[in-house]
Amino acid sequence: MKKLFTLFAIVMIIAFSSCDKFDDSEIWGVLNKYGDRISVLEELCKTMNTNITNLQTIVKALQNNDYITSVAPIRKDGEIIGYTISFAKSDTITIYNGEDGKDGYTPQISIRVSDDNIYYWTIDGEWILDNAGNKIKAVGIDGITPKFKIEGEYWYVSYDGEKTWSQLGKAKDKNGLYNTDGEMVFKGVEIEDDYVVFTLNDGKNTQIKVPFSNGEFLTVHIDSAGTLKSLLTSEQQRKVVSLKITGDYNENDLRFINALLPSLEELDLADAYMKGSFKLNPFGEIAVNRTIRHLILGDTKPGHEGDVIKPSHFNIFYFYALTKVTLTADLIMIERGSSTGENNVIGKCPMLSKIIIAEGVTELGRDYPYALCNTLVLPSTLKYVGYNSFGSGAETKHMKKLICYSIIPPIVNNPPYTYEVFYDAYNTIKNCTLYVPAESVELYKSTNCWKQFGTILPLEDYKE
Repeated sequence: MKKLFTLFAIVMIIAFSSCDKFDDSEIWGVLNKYGDRISVLEELCKTMNTNITNLQTIVKALQNNDYITSVAPIRKDGEIIGYTISFAKSDTITIYNGEDGKDGYTPQISIRVSDDNIYYWTIDGEWILDNAGNKIKAVGIDGITPKFKIEGEYWYVSYDGEKTWSQLGKAKDKNGLYNTDGEMVFKGVEIEDDYVVFTLNDGKNTQIKVPFSNGEFLTVHIDSAGTLKSLLTSEQQRKVVSLKITGDYNENDLRFINALLPSLEELDLADAYMKGSFKLNPFGEIAVNRTIRHLILGDTKPGHEGDVIKPSHFNIFYFYALTKVTLTADLIMIERGSSTGENNVIGKCPMLSKIIIAEGVTELGRDYPYALCNTLVLPSTLKYVGYNSFGSGAETKHMKKLICYSIIPPIVNNPPYTYEVFYDAYNTIKNCTLYVPAESVELYKSTNCWKQFGTILPLEDYKE
């Protein structure tokens, strides 16, 4: 009724203000313009409320260890106006973006994590509070969904399922027309480093990052060790090629990985916590792993023995397809069996050809060999190695190339002792070629321990 009355008033004003000659085209022009504005306003509120609901879906997906499988842009006249977001577990959603608001007021609805690690609603950068002065949750059993509308000249918001409404700012621009521009929730959507990043239009550019995967590359967080199987769908179990785990894991999770992920080629445990010490393939020779080609291992938060940190210890026996191992933390110790056969082939990991100590690592585990395959790579950040890191044990006979990116030769020590020679019972070091930065070749040749290497060449001479 209000709309009809307003239209009638406009018609009468134009009719009485016209001169002798009456031209109804002017009236219809105003009516069409006003009608278009009403239509746009209705669509504006609809889009805003849809985006708010979908923002809740995004946060719920993040908290439920869900991930995004597809981001499809929606185009209009060649421009992207929104995105269709598909999840592995949650329902598909559609979100819309737009321009920044112009002259009229547009509420900035958003969410933000509070000190209790819970998401709460904000409006115009301030917490939304209930009648008791408590912040209103965005998700959870007691989470609510705000609703917006425009009535008269003002925006209104409801926090109780449209039972009551609170008046906000004016919705008209400087010309007295309703502002139909403005993105109310989402400012941008981008894919970065295996995450979909949602930037919110809240004045603070708040970002929400949800894991992105097409089913072949997954990052999974385990809150309770032993529950990995329950976090992957049957399709994921069948298709996953690369799996990164964060949180806690145990032997049950490793059994699941080795037995029920038939396509898995890369396993990243660098940011996961292993409770206890056990084999990465608990089945051993009973069920040899024939798919994993790359293991990435990190610090397992080792305990202490007196004042000495107990190193992280990984047993990587019976990985027949394994070609590369990357160690990302200090003092990691790995074990993979002894040589067999005339050609010194390692029977338990026969394809392993390279061990990489990642950048950022400063110290190799003491009293333990790392020369367990053809090529060992040391980072520029390495400062300390053990005196038997390269020549202790029959299995070290396989190392033919050592690549060291450190400009200054790392110190050889096992505190409280320092050493002038590497332990080299099997002449591994004597028969190995060391590749170092070109400017450091002569320094390595004249430094105790390092000068034992049979050949020392610049890095640019290295070939796979």
